[in-house]
Amino acid sequence: MWFSNGQCFRLCPVSLGFALGLTSALALIVWAIWTKIQGVPPMMADVMPALTFMNVLIHALWAFARGFVFGFLIALFYDFCCWCKEKCYKKSV
Repeated sequence: MWFSNGQCFRLCPVSLGFALGLTSALALIVWAIWTKIQGVPPMMADVMPALTFMNVLIHALWAFARGFVFGFLIALFYDFCCWCKEKCYKKSV
């Protein structure tokens, strides 16, 4: 944890969630474009659904939602750890 005078810097859950969600969605879109240009890898041909624009959009939105929730929870957990550390630090000093 990053400390400054006994306090750690807090993370904004919405910002981290948005950043991870956007990164996940963009990674999925780039992967979909790559598979459209290069073709589907042979080992994934049986399990991969057809890549249509609507299918990619739905999966990108789902990736954004999952990334947002994951980032939001990670930031909340980090902030909780900072809060606990500050409580312990104030009691020991």
